[in-house]
Amino acid sequence: MVNVTAPQPAPHAHCAAEALGARQARLRIRELAQGARKVTVIPTGSRDDHNRALATVYLDGVDPAQVLIDEGLAVAPQTEAFDWCAPMSDTIARGKHIAMLSMAGS
Repeated sequence: MVNVTAPQPAPHAHCAAEALGARQARLRIRELAQGARKVTVIPTGSRDDHNRALATVYLDGVDPAQVLIDEGLAVAPQTEAFDWCAPMSDTIARGKHIAMLSMAGS
């Protein structure tokens, strides 16, 4: 998806936190897609740094990338790479929410 930056899964993750974040994002996308009746994919014609085709995706008219961002499972694209392994603080947008997700079930 062109309008989101999500953590990379293992073996490409740079730390366990990034791998865990990727798993959570993948599970949430799967949940959103399973209930969708209409999927719209609008290719951009460009590719990312990993040579993957980029597109804007809508599930029943909802942008799943924005859902991931709103829920703290991804970030909006930035000029510099987001460091999923950096220490979190209250100054990072959605930092507390992400920390709570990582401790869920413990």
